[in-house]
Amino acid sequence: MRAFASIVALCGCIAGTSAGAEVLITPQEAALPSASAPLGKTRALSRAPDAELLPPSSGGVAVASPLQFKIRFVPHGGTTIDLAATRILYMKEPMVDLTQRVKKYMTASGIDMPAAEAPPGQHVMMIELTDSRGHVGLSTITLTVGP
Repeated sequence: MRAFASIVALCGCIAGTSAGAEVLITPQEAALPSASAPLGKTRALSRAPDAELLPPSSGGVAVASPLQFKIRFVPHGGTTIDLAATRILYMKEPMVDLTQRVKKYMTASGIDMPAAEAPPGQHVMMIELTDSRGHVGLSTITLTVGP
């Protein structure tokens, strides 16, 4: 009976997505209260890596779901990004770790998820990157999804 309930729940999740799209953020996660912003970046002798949201998802313009979720990783000083230490957190209370959902779309240069499902609204995510010298960088991105 438990297996049947799991299959029904799985089918319900799949039925709610567009063909070929994968869930980035669920409506239930979007309904969680917002988390407080992380501390700002600090200065150091060496720059930590950064992440930036790329078009078509950037610029504060609402995009329709499913959308192309594209982020560029920016290492500094000849370093490379340590993908095993990269995390993407949805800034909700409690925080939601999205890393496993985007892992297969991650490369050393960034994330390119061609068809990501997300409900309408503003979605704030924190990208934690570690470079080959151990510098940790935190970047906050805001994804705006329209109806």
